[in-house]
Amino acid sequence: MKKNESQTIKRQKDPFHDCKWVSCGTAAGACMGTGSFIYATNFGKYGMLGPGCIAPGTLLVWVTVKAIFEGIYRYKHGTCIKVMDSCLLTDKKGEEGRKLRWKNCIPLLANVGCTVGRICVMTVGWDLAKKSGINQGIISTLVGTNNMLSVLPFYLCFNEKPSGC
Repeated sequence: MKKNESQTIKRQKDPFHDCKWVSCGTAAGACMGTGSFIYATNFGKYGMLGPGCIAPGTLLVWVTVKAIFEGIYRYKHGTCIKVMDSCLLTDKKGEEGRKLRWKNCIPLLANVGCTVGRICVMTVGWDLAKKSGINQGIISTLVGTNNMLSVLPFYLCFNEKPSGC
């Protein structure tokens, strides 16, 4: 069986694939829109101090969820970090200890920095929108549109075709 035939058969086995993708995207948009509405109306007025109001609660929720998943993994496997093929630590070779894989930590730190920067920029944008008398939802819309507009340069420069998979 050729690769294209197996992909066609696999696609036929799940007739609701596109429906799931659209449903998940719609649910994510609704959650982000609701969160932006609550955040913009309640914390946008504080400007750069806004992220400081909500960040501790968000961090607490994230740490709690992460601790639960790590506890489950530790209970099942007896360790928190994989012994082999860990993204965080190198494999143990002989008597040498495991070392941190910095090349995998750099994208994580960059992602954290960009997320914090995005929250700060959106908070200031919401503050300025409120001061100028325009709808604060335009800021969320512009930031969301940025994700769609980034498809074009990747398609033109790197020939990456967008897909719903």
